[in-house]
Amino acid sequence: MTDTSAPALIFRPRSFFEPLTIGEIFAAPQPLEVEIGAGDGSFLVNYTALHPERNFLGVERLLGRLKKVERKAQRMGLKNLRGLRIEGAYFTEYLLPAGAADVIHIYFAD
Repeated sequence: MTDTSAPALIFRPRSFFEPLTIGEIFAAPQPLEVEIGAGDGSFLVNYTALHPERNFLGVERLLGRLKKVERKAQRMGLKNLRGLRIEGAYFTEYLLPAGAADVIHIYFAD
């Protein structure tokens, strides 16, 4: 069962044509790490749990995969993780503000 008090993990931006404001994604202003191609969240969820002092954004184009990440994160009570359903190259070119992410993770790129 999903915890209904937990914040929604999947972030829906106000616009897909303007750079994101990181403050609208995360309430706590912490350093940001992004994973392009989050998949089922195997890396992202576990890594996020180890680093509550950082915010994490998982970028994934497949909704089913993001929903898996969401279920895992909510079971673990993670408050510093969000997901964005979008193609990774578009995200990095048009939506990610310059200098917003301290680290970008890309594993198993296809």
